[in-house]
Amino acid sequence: MKPLHFIALFAAMSLTAATCKNSTTNPVGGRICKGDSCLTLENFSQNLQAELDGRVVKYAFVLRHGLASASHAAGKRRTASDPPEQDFTIDHRYNPASVTKVITAVALLQLIEKNNLSIQDKIWTYLPKHWIIPNSIKEISFRQLLRHTAGIRFDPGNTLADIRTSIEHGVNLSDTATGCDGSAEICYKNINYAICRVLIAYLDGYRPSTIPFNNGIEELIISKRFIDYMQKNIFDKLNISSVTCTPPANGGTLFYPFPAGSFHGTDFGDWALSGGPAGIQLSTNELSTFLLQLRISTILLSKNMLQIMDDNSFGWDVPPAGSPWNVDGDECNSKGGWFPGDATHAQLNSCIMDFKNGLQITLVSNGMADIFGAISNAYKKSWTK
Repeated sequence: MKPLHFIALFAAMSLTAATCKNSTTNPVGGRICKGDSCLTLENFSQNLQAELDGRVVKYAFVLRHGLASASHAAGKRRTASDPPEQDFTIDHRYNPASVTKVITAVALLQLIEKNNLSIQDKIWTYLPKHWIIPNSIKEISFRQLLRHTAGIRFDPGNTLADIRTSIEHGVNLSDTATGCDGSAEICYKNINYAICRVLIAYLDGYRPSTIPFNNGIEELIISKRFIDYMQKNIFDKLNISSVTCTPPANGGTLFYPFPAGSFHGTDFGDWALSGGPAGIQLSTNELSTFLLQLRISTILLSKNMLQIMDDNSFGWDVPPAGSPWNVDGDECNSKGGWFPGDATHAQLNSCIMDFKNGLQITLVSNGMADIFGAISNAYKKSWTK
């Protein structure tokens, strides 16, 4: 390269760096363009704050694009009604509700590949042998379970006893082709991902001895095997330590009605024996790290299994047939979590969104605000000429 060309190129790079400021020290990424308009993480962050400020008790989000990131948190982790009063940050852990399903799906897909199985293989072989397995259950595949198309309608809860009851209840095979209301493919039930907890334990090598089911020991073993597998094969790889499905006994993150007033908060309970569909205790920052590595590396899933996950929306909210999720025309994978509330009960809304244009959003809010509406409004406002 001639010296003059090098100088011209350097000048062009310097101009780009000066005019594309990111809210991060790393200049790689952070700016998305389409047509003659661009979005920066900094601008998006400001618009998202404007959508949420004053409408919820607290919120936290992390935005990523490439190696660039922007984050913000506001509100109280704990109010004066539950001392010690403390501000909320992106590093405080909580139960993100159904966002957990994306992590559970990754764990099960790891084990399907490790055991040389197919997503079309049947699940019943990896259920406790002392259960009564109806012929209808023997037709259910991993794909159907992960996609909420297994035909399961009976969803009594997430404990091992609940799972056994649901399995022994069986399904109507005609329900595998229709949704809960008979008009769509998907019938979203938490029990599908509670069953995944059992499958993960069995695929990871758990084999029961002569332990009687009713003494609860098997439930403890399976649940511990599930969280131990998640720690070793997901969180340790991300340098995230000591993950549980149990909130701290003291001083943890609490959620409140909006406005919080003098109400006491809730942590939404202990999910140690019911994890899988929800319950994992992670921070907004840790969830964002998981999402980033899921997309940009093979630390969590091989390229083949990630493609299978994408193609089938495993763990994600399954979009209507032929209509992928999108925000302002930009397609994405999306998973929401929700603990309902009202004027006297806390509400949690969480989401992770992974856009085809490289944008990633991780957000939690404590209040009645529509966070997907807030994201959509902020996203549309953030595109500038």
